[in-house]
Amino acid sequence: MVNPLDLRGPQFLLFYLCLGIAVTIVAVWVRRSREHPADPPRPLADYLEIAFLRGGAAETVRVAILNLVDRGVLALSGETVQIATGEQTAHLFRPTERAIAARARQVTKAAELLADRDVTGAATAECEPELVRRGLLPSPSQQASRHGLWVLTGGTLAFVAGLKIAVAVARGRSNVGFLVILGFAFVVVTFIITHPRRTAAGSALLADMTTLFRGLKDRASSLRPRENGTDVALLAAIYGVSAAFPVHPDMERLFPRPSTGGDTSSSSSGSSCGSSSSCGSSCGGGGGGCGGCGS
Repeated sequence: MVNPLDLRGPQFLLFYLCLGIAVTIVAVWVRRSREHPADPPRPLADYLEIAFLRGGAAETVRVAILNLVDRGVLALSGETVQIATGEQTAHLFRPTERAIAARARQVTKAAELLADRDVTGAATAECEPELVRRGLLPSPSQQASRHGLWVLTGGTLAFVAGLKIAVAVARGRSNVGFLVILGFAFVVVTFIITHPRRTAAGSALLADMTTLFRGLKDRASSLRPRENGTDVALLAAIYGVSAAFPVHPDMERLFPRPSTGGDTSSSSSGSSCGSSSSCGSSCGGGGGGCGGCGS
């Protein structure tokens, strides 16, 4: 049997690329199997927790602002919001809503609310502990397990690359740049796929709720402000604030769509790499330009 370390440059790069993809897929499978509970989690009913699960603190603040506008607590004017004339905020009991209302006693831009640490901190303190308790966001022990998995997988790939580089240098070869780049890319990719923001259970629940509430999204154009209870808040929490633009078209000035046409919340919720297919393509992209290395 041929020792992989004795393979010439292009052949070893192909071997290493296949090894890296295989290790990446195994890492995804191990993480998901560890984070899937025995019993499927119950659907979330709280609109703030749903928004936090999908997009974090900033997205929770966006959806909370939309909900306060829908309820008439906040008045919208262009890119700013303010407590509506004559509106009392004593009935606001949610910490996130109270933090927003306190900041919006003066005319405030949405960007200022999203950047306010008191507001985002209130959203995190209100939503994160319950989502962690339910296994939808990683607990400290799961974070430690993820880190251990990354050290094992990324460390193994880095070790193999290091051995080959040492062999190449010992044999007087110096063209190891492609292998260094590929090895570094796999260390980064394995970190990303072992450290997504949500757990596997959290991602599965969010996907289930997206399907479950499809009917609500389909009838968004029939909803009216202040007439549908929590429907508008749930719609925005599950699908993003742009899903509620048919109900509140002026909200698009407050949270404009990016130039790509997607919702402003999409980039935050999709930042984590949670599937083997997407991560596999990243691995392929890292190795596509590797033409050879020292042997």
